[in-house]
Amino acid sequence: MKPNNTARGIQLFKLGKYEKSIQYFKDALAENVNDFEAKYYLAFSLLCLKKFKESEDILLNLLKNNAENEYVVFLLAKNKYFSKNIKEAEKLINTAIGINPNEADFFGIKAYIYIAKKEHESAIKTAKVGLKINAENKLCLNALINETGKVKEENSDNMNNLLHLDPNDAFSQANIGFSRLRKHNYEEAKAHFKIALSLDPNLKLAKDGMLAYLKLKGNYINFLFGIPLIISKFTSKNPLNLIFGFFVFIFIYSQFYYYERFTFLCIPFTILYLYLILGSWMVKPFFNLKVLFSKYGKHLLSDHQKKSGISFLVLGLMTLTSFITFIILKKQLFLMIAFSLICTSITISRGFLIDIKNAKTFSYSLSIFFFLISCLAFFYPDKSLWFGVIIFVTFIAYTRNLNTIK
Repeated sequence: MKPNNTARGIQLFKLGKYEKSIQYFKDALAENVNDFEAKYYLAFSLLCLKKFKESEDILLNLLKNNAENEYVVFLLAKNKYFSKNIKEAEKLINTAIGINPNEADFFGIKAYIYIAKKEHESAIKTAKVGLKINAENKLCLNALINETGKVKEENSDNMNNLLHLDPNDAFSQANIGFSRLRKHNYEEAKAHFKIALSLDPNLKLAKDGMLAYLKLKGNYINFLFGIPLIISKFTSKNPLNLIFGFFVFIFIYSQFYYYERFTFLCIPFTILYLYLILGSWMVKPFFNLKVLFSKYGKHLLSDHQKKSGISFLVLGLMTLTSFITFIILKKQLFLMIAFSLICTSITISRGFLIDIKNAKTFSYSLSIFFFLISCLAFFYPDKSLWFGVIIFVTFIAYTRNLNTIK
C-alpha cells in the first residue's frame, strides 16, 4: 500500500492539481527520502508546471540508481522536448525505446520530436508504430492527426477514434481543430477550438487555433494590407527606396497644392501614401483590435495584446480627428499632427507586443519624441513640413532597427 501522502499526491496529480500535489510529494519524501513514486511524480508535476530545471534535477537524481528504468528516461526525454532541447530529447527517447520497445507513449513523444524537426514522414511512421502497440494511444493519435494534414493521407478515422476515446480532452479537440483548419474547413475547426476552450480556457494550443481561425476567416485583412506588405518587403532590401518615395510624395503633393484645380487630390493622395507606407506595420495591432471586439477576445488575447489594440484604436481616433480638423481649417499643422499620431499609434501598439526590454523602451521613447515634435510644431506652424520630415525619417530608422535591438 502506498504511503498516504504519496497516494493523495498521485490522486491530485491525476486531477491536474499539480501545485497541490507537490506539497504531498514533498511531505512523503520528508518521511522517506527514498520514496521512488514520490520523487517520480514530484518531477512529473514540476514538468507539468513548466519548471524544467527543478524537474530535471530530480530525474537525474533518480537515474543514478534507476538507470534502466525506462519511465524515468522517458520523463527526462519529455522534459528535454518541452524545454526545446530536441537533440537530447531524441537521444533519451531512443534509450527508453531500447529498454522497452512495447510502450506506445514512447513512440508518441518520438513522433513529436520528429514534428519539431519538421520530418513529417518520419513522424507519421513513428506514430503508426505506436498505434500498432496500442490503437487507442492518444499521444500517437494526436501526432498522426497533426501530421497527416501536411501530407496526402486521410486521417478522419484517426480523429473519430480520438474523439470516441475521450471527447472531453481539450488538447485533442484543439489538435483536430488545426487539422480541419489546414483543410480549410473553417467552421468545423471553430467548433473544435470552441469545445477545447470550454474544457480548458488556458490551453495555448486552443487559443492559438482560435486566433488562426479568426485571422483566416477575416481574410479581408490580408486583402486590405496585401499591397503595403508587398511594398514593405521591397523597401526592406533598400531603405533608401523609402526616403526616395517620401520626396516623390512631397513633390507630387506640392504640385497638386500649387495648381488650384488639382488641390482636391491632395487629401486622397496623402491617405493613399500613408496607407501604402505604414499599412504593413498596422496589421498586428489592427488584428488585435478586431479580436478584442470579438466574442472570444477576452480569453484569447494577453493583457499586452489588449493594450496594443486599445492604444491603436484611441490613437487612430485621434488621428482621424486631427485629419478632419486639417480638412476643415486647411492648416498643414494638423496634417503633420495626424501623421505624428499615426506613427505614434504604431510605435506604442508595437511596444506593448515586444518582449525585449531595450526594444520596448526604444518604442516608447520614440512615441514621446513624436509627441514633443508635435508640441513644438504648435509654436512654429510654418515649419510643419520639416517637422513631418523629421518624424518620417525617425520612423523609418525605427522600422529598420527595431528587430536588431537586443
